[in-house]
Amino acid sequence: MLNSDKLSGIKAIQCALKMDQLPRFMAAIDISDIKGTAAVGAIVTFYDGLPYKDGYRRYRIKTAIEGQADDYYRIKEVITRYIQRQLNEKNSFPDIILIDGGKGHLNTVIEVLYNIKDRTKLPIFIALAKKNEKLYTFENGKIKEISISEKGMKIFQYLRDEAHRFAQAYHHLLRRKALIKGSL
Repeated sequence: MLNSDKLSGIKAIQCALKMDQLPRFMAAIDISDIKGTAAVGAIVTFYDGLPYKDGYRRYRIKTAIEGQADDYYRIKEVITRYIQRQLNEKNSFPDIILIDGGKGHLNTVIEVLYNIKDRTKLPIFIALAKKNEKLYTFENGKIKEISISEKGMKIFQYLRDEAHRFAQAYHHLLRRKALIKGSL
């Protein structure tokens, strides 16, 4: 059951994104690496503004080039793999997928979406830039900044921060394993 703060935050998100229904199921994507070393991606899911751990996914970045940090390419890989899995397994998509990053990160996702034949089932993608805490979405062929109430922003920040925490935890796990094996 939604508490009043979460409900008002979710309603604010619905209003800001001009959605017909409450966005009860949301996901966030983040990338973690150190110059391409142990590069990983993570997706976390929230239901009614709270973590839904069954939907959490970890990804080892398969195309990482040692010594190069290319966040855009890594986001592209993770979102492509996630969308393909959801389509192959006929899973439903979240209402919203939040990308940890700004306009460039969102642009990368849009490139992926152009290659999907049936886009009717896809979620709304938004990006939350850490530097200035600005939200961006893709509307009518353009990336635009959107404003939202503090309660709505808090849900997005919580979602983004949880994706960041989950991605970093996986990255640290892989680095520890590599250190133990002596390969770092």
